[in-house]
Order: sequence, then structure tokens, then C-alpha cells
Amino acid sequence: MRHRRCFWVISVIAIITTLFGLFTWTPHSTFSHRFLFARLSPFVSICLESFCSESVDIDVLRNAEILDFTFRASRSKLKFVLLDPDCISCASRTKSAYCLLATLKQSYLFGVIGAEHIDNLTEIVKYFHNSAWKVKSGEEQLTFQHNTTRVHVVRIDRRDKYWFIPSLEEVDFKAHAFRNFKIDHIHFANWSLYIPGSEVMKQWSDAEFLECNRSSAKIIQQMYIGKYEQVLKNTVINGMALFRDVLQGIGIRSMLFGGTLLGWYRDCGIIPYTTDMDMASFASEYSTKLLGTLTSNKDLELYWQLGKPADSLELSVFYDGMKIDLFFLYEEGSTHWAGGMIVYERRKLRWTYPKITKLCSAELLGELFNVPCNVLDILMADYGETWYDIYPNENFTWYASHKNVKKLGRWSKKEWPFVYHMYMKQKKLI
Repeated sequence: MRHRRCFWVISVIAIITTLFGLFTWTPHSTFSHRFLFARLSPFVSICLESFCSESVDIDVLRNAEILDFTFRASRSKLKFVLLDPDCISCASRTKSAYCLLATLKQSYLFGVIGAEHIDNLTEIVKYFHNSAWKVKSGEEQLTFQHNTTRVHVVRIDRRDKYWFIPSLEEVDFKAHAFRNFKIDHIHFANWSLYIPGSEVMKQWSDAEFLECNRSSAKIIQQMYIGKYEQVLKNTVINGMALFRDVLQGIGIRSMLFGGTLLGWYRDCGIIPYTTDMDMASFASEYSTKLLGTLTSNKDLELYWQLGKPADSLELSVFYDGMKIDLFFLYEEGSTHWAGGMIVYERRKLRWTYPKITKLCSAELLGELFNVPCNVLDILMADYGETWYDIYPNENFTWYASHKNVKKLGRWSKKEWPFVYHMYMKQKKLI
């Protein structure tokens, strides 16, 4: 309660200073909050000590400067979107601009929509002309500084099928990517603060963007160019994107996995000799709606179900004649494991991996997918320390050559009808 009263005192002061700027501001004004703070300082100190029962440095009010920044930026033709994780978490929950004050930060991060090049951002500099804000242009950003308050501005770029926000070391912000980037308004007086919309916030925890290994991809292309004709058409990515969206629609997250994960990271594409694509989901997110959703889908043909939801579940679908496998990951102690089956033997297989605690985002052939953030740990579990040099040879088999695969027992004849189900007539596999 004490901290709430303290917050409202600060908010009232911020309102007064912001309104002072509102009615006296022009793009060339020399208005400064610090002048008003100096006049209010004794009153503020008394109020804060009275309401909060503690001594508070007057510099706690410096965050009113961030309100001045958002006010001035709102006068430009560009949309400034708050990207600071601490602030947007508060703002998306409360729909209040005063989250900018509540976080009591010195550095803030905004993204701007509608600027094709960083030079376009200089259009807003005129709104800070003759103000206390100092503007510094960088290769990928603009930095605004007023006393101890620093505001970084980066582009939010629209790529082919997703939105991309670059990393910024100064505020320890990693690159992020989103399939959609709808924004919400927070209105105050006659200006607006933009924040990521609710759908963006749902994606936020899995949106950190990882690049494929372009160095290894270049080496691979030089070593093996012309030696392998690509088996799968690039249009298989459309089927994977559709499968991803179908799963997401029933609350199941998916990620690139197995040989597809290797192809994305090592080759920056699809492994030319692969005959199917691999995805994975967490067994804890399994939905009873899954089978019904897939059987009713006109573009994805459900091929078979191996295992069962509680043990070693694997599903396969076909898209335009190309096979996509979906494995389910089961948590066990500090690991995850995926099951499989040698069908003609009724043999159970298990691949064990380091636990996947966080998903990131990645681009494959223009589409945005999730990948394990600990991608190298997963690849080394599958292929060993020389994961980057795994190209086909006559001795490699999917059920025995991986470093982390083990043969277990067999499904019993009694269990068989529940762990093996064909949904299509005999299909010729590529």
C-alpha cells in the first residue's frame, strides 16, 4: 500500500510536468522538465517521505523525461512501439502509460514501424530541435539522451512473411521475430503510446531470433555442390508452415527437429538428400483435438500414428506427396526424449536429448518456425561432435546411427492395435 501511494505521488508530478509541456510545446520549444522539478522539489521530497516513510532521491522523477520523449515522438509520422520487456509487460496488463514511470529505468527501447532505412528516422529529429534531448545516429539505431535518461530507437522491419527486430547490445536486447506484429494504442491527453498487441505478447517468450550458421553453409555448398540432387521440392515448406499453424490453432507449439533442424542450422536450407521433414512438439501440450483436426484437413493427409499420447507418440502427414514427421518430446529429469518404432519388428526406439527449456525463432526458406534455443546441444546429442560433417554413407541408418538412440522392448500384440494405426492406403514413400 505504501509503495502504491508513493507511485501515485510520482504519477501526479509526471502528469503536471507532461501537461506543462503539452500546452507550451512546439517542435522548437526549449521546455525542460528539470526546471519544473526544481520548483516542485521541496514539495515532492516532503510528500515522498510522508507517504513512503523513507527518503527518496529526487532523481526518481527523471522518468518524466521518457513521457516527454513519447509525447514528442508521437508528433512524427512514424509509429513508435515500446519494446522494453519490463515496460511492455506492465503496459499490456494495465493499458497505462505510467508503466514508463513505474519501472524507474535509465535506458528504454523503442521500435519504429514504417522506416525502410535508418535515415528515415531522422525525420523525427526536428521534433527534438532546441530541446534538452541530444540525438546520436548509429548504423542500426538512433539514440536520444536527456540528462541520465537514454532512449534507443531501432527499426521494426517487415520481411517476406514475418516481422524482424534487430538486437541491441546497449540494453541487452536479443533479436526477435514475429509472424504478425499488431500493435495497441495507449492514449494519454492528445498523444499515443504504442505497445505490442496481445497476440505479439503471446509469442514474445518464444520469439528470440537465431540465425543459421552461414559459415558452415558456405563450406557445405562448396564441398558438395552438384553431388546431390535435391529430393524434396522447396514447396514442402508450405506444408510445414500449414502443419505449424494447424498445431498452433489447438494450442500445440512446434519446432524444427532431427534432420530438418540440422539442415536449417548447418545448410541454411533443406538437406538435399533428405526424403522427409521433421518437426517436434512437447507431449505436455498434446490435445485430444489433434487427430480430428488432421483428418478433417484437406491439404494435410494424415498417414499414420505410432505410439500413444502417453508414450512414444509420432504422427506423419503428407503434403503434396512429401512426408512430414511430428515427434512428441517427453520430459524426464534433466532430459527430453522422443520415441520411434521399427514397425515390422514392433520395436520401440528412444532418442534422448538435453532438456529443451526455451524455444527461439528461426527462418527456413522465408517461413518463421520455432527451434530449440539450445540447438547445438540437440544436434550434438543426435550426431556427435562432428554434427557439421554428417553427410550420407551406406552405413548410416535412421534407427541405429544416431549417437543418442537406444532400442527398447517390443510393443505386445495386445498393445499393437492402440499404438499402430494407418490412416491412408499404402503410400509409396520417397
